Amino acid sequence: MDQMHYLLKGFISFIFFMTFLFGNLISKDLVEEKWIKISPLREFSISGVAPFYNNFIVVHDNKKANQARVSMLDKKNKLTLLSWPELKLPFDLEAIHLIPGTKNEFLIMESRGYCYRISINSEKNVIEILNKFKLPKLKKKMNLEGLALHKYSNSKNDLIKIIYGDRGSNTRESTLFVGNYDFVKGIVTNVELFQFSVKEPVSHRRNISDLAIDKNNNLWCSATSDPSNDGPFETKIYIIGHLNNKGTFNLRKKLLVTRSIKEQKVEAITFYNGKFFLMTDNEKMGSTMNSFNLID
Repeated sequence: MDQMHYLLKGFISFIFFMTFLFGNLISKDLVEEKWIKISPLREFSISGVAPFYNNFIVVHDNKKANQARVSMLDKKNKLTLLSWPELKLPFDLEAIHLIPGTKNEFLIMESRGYCYRISINSEKNVIEILNKFKLPKLKKKMNLEGLALHKYSNSKNDLIKIIYGDRGSNTRESTLFVGNYDFVKGIVTNVELFQFSVKEPVSHRRNISDLAIDKNNNLWCSATSDPSNDGPFETKIYIIGHLNNKGTFNLRKKLLVTRSIKEQKVEAITFYNGKFFLMTDNEKMGSTMNSFNLID
């Protein structure tokens, strides 16, 4: 009995020690700390984000004339609206990604699958449209919300792996599209389809609100609960798959929540300088942001 008592006591001490050692790290990583307010305005809610030197380029899912489409977010969390170079504005921008191998070229995507490859002058913050195209294999009911680009080690110079996804719902599985993107020609080929649903959030679910690939080639996904423009919102973060060095994508069989976020609708995620950045489209309540350090 004495031996069992000491073993039990030792085990409890070990649990307390591990909690003390890692508890703070885990609690800091749960993204439940204070969220930074970017804008209180619905017009400047954020639906996509990409790094731009020491700042970020963000997109807004507005549909009306004279509303913001693309902005720069600086280190002080101040938004600067960028003018669109054409009279016809994009409709419902849902994602943006820096084109791998470039410093100032981006692919931005509408919910309907129309894409614009753009460049941004870092000194004048001027947008130039380089080409346009529509993503293949889409169906009428689909509503795209996630986009990720990845240049794998065996890819050709102008060939990039592209992943885009239909947001899905409680009753409709999301479709994930994985293909080859030639950004110079503006074409996507060899597209494979993967279907999945997540279990959380439980209600008013969008299985995909954005996608991002980390340095280990894992594909991350934010899934949201979006009951109305007034909320209440909720976000779950998942790692849903992996790309190997040949650009082959493997969807995880079992999808587990890696982060839970209350009262925020995260529609924009990206990795930058060893951190995972999250930005929100909180509808009438505007936009917020947060980040946490990654632990390998």
